[in-house]
Amino acid sequence: MFGLPLLIYIFSPFFDYPILRQTSRKVLGSFGMIAGTWITLMGLILVVFGWRKIHRAKDLVTDGIYKYIRHPQYVGLFLILLGWLLHWPTLLTLILFPILAVVYYRLALREETEMTADFGAEYENYMKQTPRFIPRF
Repeated sequence: MFGLPLLIYIFSPFFDYPILRQTSRKVLGSFGMIAGTWITLMGLILVVFGWRKIHRAKDLVTDGIYKYIRHPQYVGLFLILLGWLLHWPTLLTLILFPILAVVYYRLALREETEMTADFGAEYENYMKQTPRFIPRF
């Protein structure tokens, strides 16, 4: 699930174009580095909370972080990618960010179809109450 984002992280230094970093620093200053770090940390926390909750479960999970969003791990992944992009802009992260966002969005849709097949009306009710990615408070 996290193979492509890990590749972004590993190979980003090899695709570093100083013009991207310099432009980013001119536009965002140190805010990009600071915000990118915090956004990445928030993403990691979401991934961990989502992963721990789902892998301990024996049935449909609708509590904890899953009470607020249906796909916390993917939201966490999107935040990590955005954080990397702000903190360490490279050509590779710039190109792969939208590609990975679309790939994981489509994966979420496919998983929802599978969950509906597995849990039926229970999951459909959960989908009506809980947003896919952006929580309602």
